Amino acid sequence: MFQHPWVLFLLPLALLARGGLRRLAVFLLLLAAAGPAPPLAPGLTVVLLDQSPSAREATRKAARALKVEGPVRYLAFAERAAWVKSPHVRPPLGEATDLAAAFEAARAARPARILLLSDGLFTPAPPPAPVYAYPLAPSPHAALLGVVAPPFPTAGETVEVRARVLLTRPTEATLRFRAGKASKEVKRRLPAGTSGVGFRFVLEDPVELRVELETPFGRDAYTTHLAPAGRMEVLVIGDPAAARYLKAQGLAVKTARRLPPRLPRVVVIGASAEALGSLALERLKNHLAEGGGLLFTATPEGLFFGGWHRAFEDLPLRPKPTKGAAFVLVLDVSGSMAGEKLARAVEGAKAALEAAREEDTVGILVFNERARWLLPPAPASYRQRRLAEERLNALRAVGGTRLAPALAAAREALMGLDAAPKAVLVVTDGETAGKDAALAEAEAAARAGVQVHALALGADADRAFLQRLAEQGQGRYAEADPAALARAIAEAAREAFRAQAEKGRYPLTLL
Repeated sequence: MFQHPWVLFLLPLALLARGGLRRLAVFLLLLAAAGPAPPLAPGLTVVLLDQSPSAREATRKAARALKVEGPVRYLAFAERAAWVKSPHVRPPLGEATDLAAAFEAARAARPARILLLSDGLFTPAPPPAPVYAYPLAPSPHAALLGVVAPPFPTAGETVEVRARVLLTRPTEATLRFRAGKASKEVKRRLPAGTSGVGFRFVLEDPVELRVELETPFGRDAYTTHLAPAGRMEVLVIGDPAAARYLKAQGLAVKTARRLPPRLPRVVVIGASAEALGSLALERLKNHLAEGGGLLFTATPEGLFFGGWHRAFEDLPLRPKPTKGAAFVLVLDVSGSMAGEKLARAVEGAKAALEAAREEDTVGILVFNERARWLLPPAPASYRQRRLAEERLNALRAVGGTRLAPALAAAREALMGLDAAPKAVLVVTDGETAGKDAALAEAEAAARAGVQVHALALGADADRAFLQRLAEQGQGRYAEADPAALARAIAEAAREAFRAQAEKGRYPLTLL
């Protein structure tokens, strides 16, 4: 039948008109019946095609039956992203999976929506538009993504390199490392996703490092070269024992009684402040300001007995406490959480507490038909962690599910805290009453500077609602089955606490 309702207005014209007007009306009628849609068609859809080794074949098969209405563009991605003319084109884009790079490339097209064809083996990233997922089963695959090595190793240093392994399924893996005369074989069961396996050896001269991976899914190898950047120079004053020890570690050690005209990158001092004189203090301050290293050893004339704490008042020995993060776990304890789900959630909550630093604030809020604080927000002290463990072990799952009051309580508690960032993680496995109220609370939290993340547990979770909840709260959405729940909660907490720990410049003060 006709695609457009305005066709009906052409019918009388086609029947009653004469001559050229009638022919024009008939032409427009046929065009309307078979032609393209008017400008009211849906906006641009960008289809993301996962071309990583674990998803490449499944993507190819799914693309055969792919039908998208309206304007559409195709973006293939793996380690890199590239626009393609059709979903059947498979350019070489590397071995890893970088969803963030794909989203960044898609952003330039200003899509109305994104259709993601992937096996899900990637690090989540914030999308530029609503995402509709087409899940693919990953094919058995194992690969070495590379080796992480120290950027500037010194000669004689014991270095550690880590092989990055990608697996689509958990499996037994054998890794063989060889660097010059040093070698090692590691047999280990590795999880799905990306993991690292370490290898330590003494780097004396430039070497070829080779790593071989063997799994039931296949084999892979990776080769790179490492070269020492030179021997670390160290000046030692007043501590012969420290000088001997550092020489045994392969460092280029020089000893002296006073500061020489040129200072190496690291200076070790076991002498008193009075012995080196007042000019030495100014030189050491300048040495620190220029990025040099300074180590005081506890000899009879060193740090504790050498007068340094009096003569050098701004000596940087201990970092000042930083502003900590604040994290509240909002945990569903309704009847559907009974059994393994609640046990895994408790395990994850304990791991989240262990991830916090002393300057961080943590809280646990549980809810069913009503909300109650299991652990009001407070600094993550040893006593706070033990108290939380006791209360978590006594949890029972019973009743219905109502999320909005719990979000309101978490928002109000976090708003008054001097912390950054502030985050709430909602963990639930089912439907909740009062969805509109919960969405409004998430939006209010975001306006107050509190991110709301959502974790959907199990097949019965209301995924669409929880995705909207995370969007309104300017947070992230994730899914987990019961077996992976504890790890997912712990990772969300570590992400919140790590954000503040890795950013900024921190002043230092005297002990």
